[in-house]
Amino acid sequence: MGFVGSVFFLAGLGAAWIAFWRAYYAVNRTSREAIWAETPDGWRVALSRYRPDPGVPPRKHPVILCPGLGANSLSFDLGEDSSLARFLSSRGFDVWVLDLRGHGLADRINPFADRYADWSLDTYVTQDAPVALAAVRAATGAEGVHWVGHSMGGLILYAQLCSGVQGIRSGLALASSMDSSAHPSWFKQVAKMKWALPFAPVTPLGIVSPLWAPLAARVENPLDEFNMRFENTDHVRYRRVLANVYHGVPSPLLRQLESSLQPGGLRRADGTPYLDGAAACTVPVMALVGTHDRQAPPDAAKATLERFASAPKRDFQLLENYGHFDLLIGKRAPAEVYPRISDWLESQDA
Repeated sequence: MGFVGSVFFLAGLGAAWIAFWRAYYAVNRTSREAIWAETPDGWRVALSRYRPDPGVPPRKHPVILCPGLGANSLSFDLGEDSSLARFLSSRGFDVWVLDLRGHGLADRINPFADRYADWSLDTYVTQDAPVALAAVRAATGAEGVHWVGHSMGGLILYAQLCSGVQGIRSGLALASSMDSSAHPSWFKQVAKMKWALPFAPVTPLGIVSPLWAPLAARVENPLDEFNMRFENTDHVRYRRVLANVYHGVPSPLLRQLESSLQPGGLRRADGTPYLDGAAACTVPVMALVGTHDRQAPPDAAKATLERFASAPKRDFQLLENYGHFDLLIGKRAPAEVYPRISDWLESQDA
């Protein structure tokens, strides 16, 4: 067969493996409505809409749900038994789930269309998030929007608040920390591999994740514990996440996120710490984190919230026996996590 033939054979075998398990662990989108908004640099982000349930009194302000690193909008709607989007819509909220560039229903990486994997967190904050906010406000007529972000989605929230962005009614960060320099985040171990970033413009999370999906959580292991708490997570549901949710992560984004592990916390491309602007924030903020989160340690999440000293309302809540992603997909998340999120949003919706 020869070397070249062997490479093509293995690539085809891998593609067939991924296609089979994605079909086996398929997730059906339940949102039947979506809009797209174009950024100043020519990318389209997508917003899937979940209108308030019929017969439920509508809330005053819509909600944007923003996924974490490499994740798409399915993070918030994996099915009837695991859907924060549908839970909030059943409570009267007009919910919009965001797909950032390169993810889900948004524009994907395509060199033939001059769409390269060259973006950073700054890009999300200055390009994707503003057009998403503007699109939801235009579609609903609301002056303000509640922003709920998981993991990196919470970092995007914090970065906007630190930058004085207007139009956010309240913010809720799930499993997010802007500064883990003094805390035991497992990302510090991952960061030791940063020497490889110049050789890979995109970290192939969108390939590795579905390859691993059928094998995941068969036995306890550090790779899966990095993402969730074993005893708190339905393992089939977790495999659905791995098979359907993740996409490739650009190296510039990873390089910038690595700054959150250094003293001073997450920095803009010009070197200034985002948290320098936290004290001027006047938006209510809540932080929610699990006791066993290996990515955003509870002390780091709490310390981040404390930097928003001028926020009119701050609330820190710690959930026992939760890890990182199981805040969204845990066995008891619909009963223990979702109501806390809804209660916060309702309290800030007057």
